[in-house]
Amino acid sequence: MSPVRGTPAVAIADSIYIVAGALLLFDLGQGLAEPITDTALNERAPDEFRGSIMSIRTSVLRLGTTIGPPLSVGAATVFGYQRTLLVSGVGTFVIGLTWLTVKRL
Repeated sequence: MSPVRGTPAVAIADSIYIVAGALLLFDLGQGLAEPITDTALNERAPDEFRGSIMSIRTSVLRLGTTIGPPLSVGAATVFGYQRTLLVSGVGTFVIGLTWLTVKRL
């Protein structure tokens, strides 16, 4: 479980119900996006490279799962959890918005 899930709402939440709702929405989105990503990679990858591409994807996901929590906890120790979650969430939103904008061009 990544500590930066649904971070903007979690950072400003004053209720456990808001936190639970934000995490539920995030996990729902991720649960829908991962199979779509796998399917897109499988459809677009040439047959001879498909296994390698999926292996690299899995390795990158596992690397993020491994280094994400210690980095988040380290940043939270220095800057505080609320600020770390808020910056992580806003940063993720900006990256996503940038990706959508560039994709449409």
